[in-house]
Amino acid sequence: MAGIDIALWDIKGKALGRPIYSLLGGALRDKMRVYSSNMFQFTPEATAERAKRAIDTGHTAVKFGWEPFGRDAKTDCKFLEAIRKTIGDNNDLMLDVGLVWDAKTTIQRAELFKDYDLYWIEEPLHPDDYEGYGKVSAACTQRIAAGEEECTVTGFARLIEQGGIDVVQIDLTRCGFTQSMKIADMAHRLGRKVCNHNFTTDINTAASLHFLCAIPNALVMEYCVEPGEITRNLARNPVRIADGFAHLPQGPGLGVEPNPVVIEKYLVRN
Repeated sequence: MAGIDIALWDIKGKALGRPIYSLLGGALRDKMRVYSSNMFQFTPEATAERAKRAIDTGHTAVKFGWEPFGRDAKTDCKFLEAIRKTIGDNNDLMLDVGLVWDAKTTIQRAELFKDYDLYWIEEPLHPDDYEGYGKVSAACTQRIAAGEEECTVTGFARLIEQGGIDVVQIDLTRCGFTQSMKIADMAHRLGRKVCNHNFTTDINTAASLHFLCAIPNALVMEYCVEPGEITRNLARNPVRIADGFAHLPQGPGLGVEPNPVVIEKYLVRN
């Protein structure tokens, strides 16, 4: 349904000759700061090299997530120390735990990680553990981010009101524009910032950018840098990323066009 919703907004924009952000009420900004979103590599050294590449290409924030992180505290600290040493104190570091801890473990690790000045701790718990998120949010000094698994206003309301999360992460490919605007409005009324979730394609990047530029409580934009043909080449004219910012397309609809060659290559026919 979210994919259909995005497609319909794109069709409407093209029919009217207007970019989607203008259909959502107009742009409050014409670019968004992006953070370089990465998977943890197998060693702290290889992970630090990824972080260096992000900073060298103009990013002012990096995020790393998932295995091999989260197994034991000493190893986790080695990874975070290597990243922080590489990016310096003036750049932001986000941590995506990957749903592997309980509330007590999260609180213990958050205390242990204070020296690394984490911008946020993302999805440490199971998505439906609202009570656990409430305990974590009350105990931790770092921002707590979650929501990429949710797709309804009700689900996000529980994460905010019962879970107490600070950063509301909305995936356009799970919520669509119509639902995302309702969720962002609710988050704004409850005093929460919004970030997108995007670990897929340049189509999601474009949709996320239109959305974030049209809401008042946008915080920062996730930009996946993992290599892959679908991730990087699904759009013929992807969103421009320069100097650590994603620049809002001005063409009608999404402002980016799918690449039919890549689509044809990966089509599955019955």
